[in-house]
Order: sequence, then structure tokens, then C-alpha cells
Amino acid sequence: MTFKNYTNNYFKILFISILFIVSFNVIMKSYYTNRPFMALLKKPSSIIIGTSTANFGLDPKHNNLVSDHYYSIPVGGVKNKLVWIKRFDSLNDLENVVLCLDFFEYNSYREVKNINSGSIDNLFLIILNLFKELFSIDSFIYSVKKYFHKTSEIVLENGHVWLKDYTAIHTFKAIKIDEIETHLPKPGKKFSIYSHNNYSKLIYLKEIINYCIHNNINLVMIIPPRHMAMTEIERTLGLNKDFENWKIELVDLINNFSNQQQPDLWAFSLMNEITTEKLPENKIANMNWFRDRLHFTENLGDYVLDVIFGNNDMESLPENFGVKIDTYNIDHHLSVNDSITQEFRNKNIIYLDRLRSNVKITLNSYMGYK
Repeated sequence: MTFKNYTNNYFKILFISILFIVSFNVIMKSYYTNRPFMALLKKPSSIIIGTSTANFGLDPKHNNLVSDHYYSIPVGGVKNKLVWIKRFDSLNDLENVVLCLDFFEYNSYREVKNINSGSIDNLFLIILNLFKELFSIDSFIYSVKKYFHKTSEIVLENGHVWLKDYTAIHTFKAIKIDEIETHLPKPGKKFSIYSHNNYSKLIYLKEIINYCIHNNINLVMIIPPRHMAMTEIERTLGLNKDFENWKIELVDLINNFSNQQQPDLWAFSLMNEITTEKLPENKIANMNWFRDRLHFTENLGDYVLDVIFGNNDMESLPENFGVKIDTYNIDHHLSVNDSITQEFRNKNIIYLDRLRSNVKITLNSYMGYK
């Protein structure tokens, strides 16, 4: 074979390979993971925005949402959520925003990389990144796994992430160092809603509320369900009072607005039969309501949306599953929740002792204690 023929064959094979990779990625819709492109493509009138907790658990195809053309997007950082809300509103005047609030994001000492607005609203960069993704080997591997049903996560057209049915049982019994760092980030390794100079990320939440008011966007805020294991871990880390104070700060913030402008704030984190779901005795069995201590199942997410939008019969749910909180009832709910929590702790001494012991070992290692 001559060098010319070899070169021709090489480039033919290369061209066919590239064409196959791009075509397969397009067919398998790997570009669904490209959030800026999908925002431009879908131009939703309503969004669900939060971290992976909301992205995994709240389904935009829920009966109460599908008619309003919802799109779900996971965004880290309160300030970045504001940037994305403005971006969606610029594409198609937003009508509804369901905002999931995650406690750990409001640590004033936790640094989150700010989104470069050009990466989500610059058409040239969006298209360039789309092509990079379609030509990517990583995207091709994802597409192959998706085709053969070998992936545990699939991003859908509406932004929601389908998850393989599983429960990470180990997360209810211990915590890893990187998870502690999420709550107590370096270098200070501490948590506070307000920093030493009185800075708070609540200012960005206030901006979100103001923006939605001024642009006639219906805003609903959710404190999502969390398993009691997460609450007890935070207690061991010394953050349980911070969690309660954060809720008080939220209702105080909302109270600064007029009654007609105040968004609803729903708390689903209170102790009840759902959030204290027992671990399965069979180690390979799955839990009904939780995938891990922080991520809830889509079935539970459906109940969350049912409660918020007043759909279906709620008699089968615990009385305190989904409580609309404000300055008038927050103290009562926190007090009642403390009583329920203590009752549960008294009945689960062995499990909680083991959990606390495991957490303390990891905490001491993270803090540098012997």
C-alpha cells in the first residue's frame, strides 16, 4: 500500500469515526446535559431550580406542573440561581419558579464559583460548547451506556434526572470527609449564616424574591425533605441550632415584604413517619422515600408537589408533612418538632449512638484531632 493510499484510508476511517460519534450522540440526545443549550432550545415558562436534591426528586411531568411547561435545573450557589432565573426570564417571560432551598448553601464561609453569564447567554459560546460536547468521547461513552442501560443517571429533555432505583444505605450510618467539608469548608472549617463582617448569602435570596415580584413571577420556596440521619449528623457537627436559626432567618426575610408580595415557604424537613423512615433489614433492599440521607425519591417528590398545589387526598400523609411556615407559626413548629425529635431519639438510641460515633471519628480526622 502506497503512502498516499494509506493516508487516504486513514482520513476516511477518521471521518467515518467522527461522523459516527457525533451522529450517535445526537441520536442518544447526549446534548440534554448541556443546560445553556437546552434553556435556549426549550424556553420554558416555568422552572424548578435548586441543587441535585430538587433535580432528582421533583418531576416536571407531575400532573400539577406539566401544563405549565416546566424545566428542571440544578444550580450550585444562591447567587448563581439568581443569574439563571434572570436568564430563563429573558428567553421567555417566566410565570412560575419553584425554588428549593438547601441549608448548607447559606454558609457565609462556603465559597462557590460564580457563573460566567457569557457561558449561558452568549449564543456563540453556547453553540461552540454544544459542538465540543457532540464531538466528545466522554459524551459518546455516556451515550453508549445510555443505549445499553448501563448508566444510573439519565438527563431527560425537561432537565429532570432519571435515577436507577437504589438506596445508598451506607450514607445513613456514617459520613465522608468531603461531605463534612461541604458543611464546614476550609480553611476556617466552620458554619455561620453571617460572616464576621455581617455578610450573608440571604441577600441573594432577597434579590430573587425582589426580582420575581417586580417581574410578576409566582415564586414558591421549598425546604426539601431530608432523612433524620442528616439532622442527627448536623447535630453531631454542632449545626442543629444553625438549621433552626436559618429557618427563622428565612421567615423574617419574607416578612419584610408586604402580605400580597410574600412568597410561600414550605417546610418538608420536620420529623414525621416519612423523614424517620427505617433502614431496610435487607441490605440490598431499597427505601420507599429516600435514596440517601439528603436525596428523596420521585415518589416522595410527587407528594411534595401534591401538598404545595393542593392536589389529591392528603389524609394518608403525616399531619406535619409539608407545613407553610411564616413568622406567626415558626416558633410553634420548631417547638413541636423538637418534641417529636426527642421522642424519636429516645426510641432509637442504639442506631443514633453508632451514627454519632462514626461521624465523630470522621469529624476528628477532618479537624486534625487525635
